Amino acid sequence: MDSLEGSPKKIQVFMIPFFATGHLIPMADLARLLAAHPNVEPTIVTTPANADLIRPSLGSDYSDGATADKTVRILTYPFPPVGLPPGVENLSTAPSDESWRLNKAAGLSQSALDLLLRDHKPDAIISDVQFWWTTKIANDLSIPRLTSHPIGIFPQVVMKNLFQIRRDIFSHKDEDPYQCYISVPDLPDPQISIPVSELPFFLRDESLLAGIGENIVFSTLNGSDTGHVVNTFSDLEFDYCEKHMKTIEPKIYLVGPLGINQYKDNSVNTN
Repeated sequence: MDSLEGSPKKIQVFMIPFFATGHLIPMADLARLLAAHPNVEPTIVTTPANADLIRPSLGSDYSDGATADKTVRILTYPFPPVGLPPGVENLSTAPSDESWRLNKAAGLSQSALDLLLRDHKPDAIISDVQFWWTTKIANDLSIPRLTSHPIGIFPQVVMKNLFQIRRDIFSHKDEDPYQCYISVPDLPDPQISIPVSELPFFLRDESLLAGIGENIVFSTLNGSDTGHVVNTFSDLEFDYCEKHMKTIEPKIYLVGPLGINQYKDNSVNTN
């Protein structure tokens, strides 16, 4: 439907980052890049405390009200009660021994985000792997959903290849995890070995793959039906990008580097 001026309706892209600065800042940077396209209107969907965190990084590109050219909107939804103090909604502000509550909060956000997305009916969704269930919402709305990865291709290739030999890794569970090394199969040279103690939780304890953990892992490794958006670029890790793009479907979009302080206001801390 055309506007009163006769210009085409902008593509509404809703972006849903996880509750961690390392996810929020790259997503905000990507939103700025999308906003530079005249026919795209990006909206970051997050909780109130996290919205406060990313507003400075958006600078003049931020809009809280009616949208304008080259602006990024922010929509908020309530942070679910998971036993954290009021206002503690980010991995950087939660105590380290309470960090698991942030993953729990992502799962408990499903109802609020379901209502928000169905109410606004965006044209596309870009969401972090912790919000794996947005694929179903996107399918219901007949729109694309892309899985966002704030880190590069290399860790994804390593994780995917280790996941394929997880049964062998589980067989070493009674050995000293600091002395037992696992060789990562099917990598470009050089060969890489990792001590079991440094592996992700779901590769050390099979029981932890059950339920939500399994869904997050599946989303991390396989993404959505539409594709992956990855914070990297080919020249940084060419061999791994080339290999990953040949062995995984659907399409991978390399959009990095994101989250680097490229803003005019150098006071913004994107660490």
